[in-house]
Amino acid sequence: MYAEVPFVKVKRGSKLDDDPNLTVERRPVALFSHSCDVVTEDGCTLRRAQTVALVRKESGDGLPANWDGCYHLCPLPDLYGDGAMWVADFTVMTHIDRFYLTSERRVRCLSELGWTIFRQRAALEPSHNLIDLEDLQPVGASTWAESMMEMDWLAAGRDQVSFQAWLNSPDEEPCPGLEKRRDVLDEEGGIDHIWEMVRAELATAGTTR
Repeated sequence: MYAEVPFVKVKRGSKLDDDPNLTVERRPVALFSHSCDVVTEDGCTLRRAQTVALVRKESGDGLPANWDGCYHLCPLPDLYGDGAMWVADFTVMTHIDRFYLTSERRVRCLSELGWTIFRQRAALEPSHNLIDLEDLQPVGASTWAESMMEMDWLAAGRDQVSFQAWLNSPDEEPCPGLEKRRDVLDEEGGIDHIWEMVRAELATAGTTR
């Protein structure tokens, strides 16, 4: 979640056939793209255009306790530590330049459960099909594990480029048809296997946490 991001808005009263009367407001947004689409093929460089959903405060008036019927919203409770209910609104989307996705503008990062709920709600908006969280969480497990491994790698004083190069290198214990360590992440037991390799790699330089 990022704050103070320029968001283009059409002023009320603009007619459909007229040149729209646009304003630019600074609003909080949620990065919407899947992890694979956020970066280029090198796994490190942010793509210039990023898809985001508007984040806004929700009064809660008329909202059912279980959020039934609110297909277009993802709850973000207490986002700013103010006790208010904030939501990501998937009906209000736009593209922004990567320039605005900085650590200084970052408000919150989702937990694994939060990211799973976010993906559940994002799929619910166009399909009206509520995917069970227990079914959805394993689908993103390898992506989440990769991001956590990269965080440990960076915390150990190494850089993102070297992590991607390491992850794209052949596994020392290759499985048939799996050429890279990255490929192993999606196999049964693969996440634990690669985690062990990451810790061993960082330990060789005395940089494990």
